Amino acid sequence: MISNKKINLFIVLLIAFSLSLTGCAKEGTNSDSDKDQVVTDNSGNTSENSSENGRKTSNENKVVYENGEFNVKLEDPVFVTSVGQSADVSMLDALMKKIGREYTLDPVANAEDMEDSKTILIAAGASSKGLGAAGISVEDETKRTEEIIDMVKDNDDIKVVLVHLGGQARRGTLSDQFTNLIFDISDYMIVVEDGNSDGIFTDYSSDNSIPISLVLNISDAVEPLKALLENE
Repeated sequence: MISNKKINLFIVLLIAFSLSLTGCAKEGTNSDSDKDQVVTDNSGNTSENSSENGRKTSNENKVVYENGEFNVKLEDPVFVTSVGQSADVSMLDALMKKIGREYTLDPVANAEDMEDSKTILIAAGASSKGLGAAGISVEDETKRTEEIIDMVKDNDDIKVVLVHLGGQARRGTLSDQFTNLIFDISDYMIVVEDGNSDGIFTDYSSDNSIPISLVLNISDAVEPLKALLENE
């Protein structure tokens, strides 16, 4: 027969073991809470750091101009196209409709289609899905872009506005490939600032004295577009 002392000792050990498990569970819960707090703190720090690292737009200042004001009214005819066949050209189309200026929209227009234009707005940024939907290979789109560039260089009276609306999501090797090509003929730039985290647009703008407007959100791009295109 098991003695009462042994039974009592067993009960004490069992209780102690149970308490140790409870302590571990509570410790694990606190650890998860710490992780949540770290995420929250990091999120806050990211916001502060973005300001410290040179972010220029904010909720209080949604549109920023650098290297000159957008104080020149661009001439008709106005043409809107895409380089890279992303959906951003549709967003640019929606913004243009708010301005009340007549324009021609053709995302896949070739150089000959635009040679009589005085103003060309280019939605820069590539989409493999968009290229596929249009039945255009990267090589063909690159050739089309280069032909547009050659045409613009042969026509000094054509002004080009590079419009980058896709933010960071419209960056990357493929998008940057087309954007870098268009830099060479850009007279103005309108850029959602999230897409300029590495300074690619502002650096080129500064180095080449090209007026640029950084905007906080896509909808804020209406202001610089109006500055360039709204009829007085």
